[in-house]
Amino acid sequence: MAFWHQNITDKSFIVLQELRQQIFFILIGGWAVYVHTRSLKSKDIDIIVEFDTLADLKTRYGVQKNERLKKYEIPHEGFDIDIYVPGWSNLGIPVSFIRDHTQSVDGFTVPQIEIMILLKCHAYQDRKGSLKGKKDELDIFSILFHPSFDGSLFKNHTRALGQEFLISGILTLLDTSVECPELNLNQKQFADEKKRIKEMFKKQ
Repeated sequence: MAFWHQNITDKSFIVLQELRQQIFFILIGGWAVYVHTRSLKSKDIDIIVEFDTLADLKTRYGVQKNERLKKYEIPHEGFDIDIYVPGWSNLGIPVSFIRDHTQSVDGFTVPQIEIMILLKCHAYQDRKGSLKGKKDELDIFSILFHPSFDGSLFKNHTRALGQEFLISGILTLLDTSVECPELNLNQKQFADEKKRIKEMFKKQ
């Protein structure tokens, strides 16, 4: 099941592939979740780059600075490229920590899946109640329910960052949700997944 219109996600993914041929970046956001889980496709493209790469992008595209959200943007029809840089952008966790926990998946450099859920939890806190917040919620479920997700490693990361509160937020989100048709989960399947995740966290 799609969350965003397929025409937009198709165009976005084409641009993402073109960017990969031009510059080095760490892919975050919804597309990084998709690369890990192959669940819901994304619309906006979210990347982390170094300042020299940002300078290169400024020569190629109409890059705009968003002071309020501490990011740079390249508008496209139907979606945006959101660009984050070290030392200025606020992603909830330091860019240096993200850099130290990346891997290559299908040719993209992405944060490890346990880091992705940290990033998604912070995004969800800022966008809860909005359409993008709903997509964040679904991305969190996609990661939690994926077989590669390591609850122990995730908890270790929250301790290292002093962000154990994120676990309580996840449990609250699970408790307030009863089904997830967007991920092809009925009430029974969703309840089974919730139980498994709760037990995983209790064992750590």
